[in-house]
Amino acid sequence: MSFIICIIYNIGENYFSRSYYKLLNSDYNIDTNYRVGNLINSNDSVNINSGNMISSIYSSTINKYYSSLYHNVFKVNNSSINNMSLTSTSNPLFNRYMGIKYVYSDYDLGFPYRKISDNLYELDVLPIGYVNSRCVNREYFESLEYPYYLDIISNYVPGACSDKPVSSINEIDLDYSYELGNNSYIEDGKLYVNSDDIIKVHINDDMSGKLLFISVLDQFEQEIDINMSINGQSNLLTHRGWLYPNNNNDFNYVLSGNELEIKVSKGIYNISNIKTYIMDYKFIDDYDLFNMDVINSEKISGNISVRNSGYFILSIPYDKGFDIKVNGENIYYDEINGLIGFYLDKGYYDINIKYIAPGLNIGKCLSGLGLILFIGVVFIERRVKSED
Repeated sequence: MSFIICIIYNIGENYFSRSYYKLLNSDYNIDTNYRVGNLINSNDSVNINSGNMISSIYSSTINKYYSSLYHNVFKVNNSSINNMSLTSTSNPLFNRYMGIKYVYSDYDLGFPYRKISDNLYELDVLPIGYVNSRCVNREYFESLEYPYYLDIISNYVPGACSDKPVSSINEIDLDYSYELGNNSYIEDGKLYVNSDDIIKVHINDDMSGKLLFISVLDQFEQEIDINMSINGQSNLLTHRGWLYPNNNNDFNYVLSGNELEIKVSKGIYNISNIKTYIMDYKFIDDYDLFNMDVINSEKISGNISVRNSGYFILSIPYDKGFDIKVNGENIYYDEINGLIGFYLDKGYYDINIKYIAPGLNIGKCLSGLGLILFIGVVFIERRVKSED
């Protein structure tokens, strides 16, 4: 039965199109030191890539640090029917932090993205590896509520320092007008949608050079899944009784521009608790770049010249089992906002990073011992039978 189910699912698999491969590998010479996101059929292609680095993953053994960074820190919009699928997103703050420089999309991503080819957009992002000498007091940083730390997280590293930079993100009462579709109406703080509908919203505030945060809070489970998409960013809440509920009760969006197209599926939406914030899209792009010579599934190696002492940040989820050598010597590494980090003084460094799965050697020994015992049992059973 398992074999039959596997065959059925593989036959129905949606793979990347030839045009996607051609776009990334031929039509546009992308920098392979950065990651690529795919928003077309993102739930189907979450574990598939074109040979480039990706940040999406669907696994029952998801890294808890990366999952927390995705769901709890950046609060990326969740269009999946569970919390184990971390799909690509157009959220520019998450993509900037994770080094997702290129995003493949069949809709216009708008500011701060730049369209560089058909369906391919580019974003100014942090490198995969870099040293940041700017520090923010850890206790202060951890006391900040969403979204007030989202500009700070890209500019500073939490640590034992006294600096307490002020966030540029501010809550705002938007000046806007809207037009409901034919299948929706509002009553007592709720949006009732009889069937799939589109709502148009025009924002009168000046949004040039700014990001808009919208949080539609306190959604509740119903007999059907509900889905709200704003300018392509989609949030879904699974229905009551679903075996793997995604618990996505708060719909969060990071957008830009003055025009919002809101697509909603049939259901009831709580709109009595909506928060809106704005942020000037400006960052301190002053860091020391890690020049990677080799990056593959086995190792990462390269060099870096550090002008001012600070934390080396590698945008790979923190986990035990990494073997990191700096100038030939093993060093201890920390968890920094869900990623790998370690302190470097001013100077020049050769860095080599390998991953050895925890328990791998013990597993090999136990497997070998099991094989020996199995052979021994078979040999004894055959000897007993021959004597009989």
